[in-house]
Amino acid sequence: MRIAAVLILAGVLWTVPALAPASAERDATVDETYDVWSPEGFNGFTPEGSVVNTDLRRTVVIHSPHTVVLEATYRRFRTGVSDEIRFTVYLRTSDRRRFAVHVFVDWDGRYTSASIWRGINELPLECSGLRARSDFEANTLRVKIPRGCLRRPRWIRYQALAESYVEDENLWRDNALGPGPRLKTWSERIASG
Repeated sequence: MRIAAVLILAGVLWTVPALAPASAERDATVDETYDVWSPEGFNGFTPEGSVVNTDLRRTVVIHSPHTVVLEATYRRFRTGVSDEIRFTVYLRTSDRRRFAVHVFVDWDGRYTSASIWRGINELPLECSGLRARSDFEANTLRVKIPRGCLRRPRWIRYQALAESYVEDENLWRDNALGPGPRLKTWSERIASG
């Protein structure tokens, strides 16, 4: 009887991994160009090459069953250079909702904050578990969003924009998904895995 119970239990345990959810789906965009821009006039922008705390090298979005992780890797990510570092991600979901995630890092890198907003007019949302972390040694900024804050969509699409600001000097920006300063295209759909 014990041998039969052990064999049945072993059979059940053997099949459990097959019932586990699939691994998270991810999108990684590599930006090989040095395409940072600064505003000029009312509607124009000037190319600036590569600017510290702005020029993105890689953007990764991971959509898992419980969280959405956003990770920006910069070419050069340094404290004491910018008055403020900003990373903004716009999300569209399978149920036609729109969200904006705003991340701010202060000049000395001690304070990193994230907030999430809903809709085109951006109404603030309470999102317990929303976390942001900057790692200047690894040149990365990472944000974790619980999927419940996005109402657990089947898939998401994103746009991302890195910006840095130096008071009385300039504002710089880099579009994570393509050349040029303006957000025009959306990523492919990223399912929840």
